[in-house]
Amino acid sequence: MIESFIIKDEVIIIPVAIETEDMLIEYEFVVDTGASQTLIDENALRRIGCIPANAVRYLPIHGIGGQYMAPVHKMISVSALGVDRLDMEVLSGTMPQKSGAQGLLGNDFFKNHVLTIDFDMAEISLQSASQYNNCSECHTKNIEQAIFCHHCGRKLH
Repeated sequence: MIESFIIKDEVIIIPVAIETEDMLIEYEFVVDTGASQTLIDENALRRIGCIPANAVRYLPIHGIGGQYMAPVHKMISVSALGVDRLDMEVLSGTMPQKSGAQGLLGNDFFKNHVLTIDFDMAEISLQSASQYNNCSECHTKNIEQAIFCHHCGRKLH
């Protein structure tokens, strides 16, 4: 599924649906391939009924501002780019106000998928990695229908 994105304060912003036991709400999230975990702003979590005291556990987080223990909350689902992650754990933290985003999607959301970003068209897509074939020569992922590797030119089948 290909979707449009916007850029605010030099970061990619996409809509993300968060489902808890009590509600389903859509927020704007930063696409952050440098983050290992998905994070939701603590104020956004409070609006959907999650408070730090109800965290399932705490994880040490290393960021630009140093290290701290972040509360971890379990969501019924986190959905974006046509992908639904069920029973997903998210961190609680503070998002910079300048982007206006309520969270960031980290690599835990993107795992087992191929993320494609087309900056010229302002489009982003997330496809299952099972739709791709690895080249035996250079190990580049190629779309399932490809006959030749787009990186080294080797015949795939």
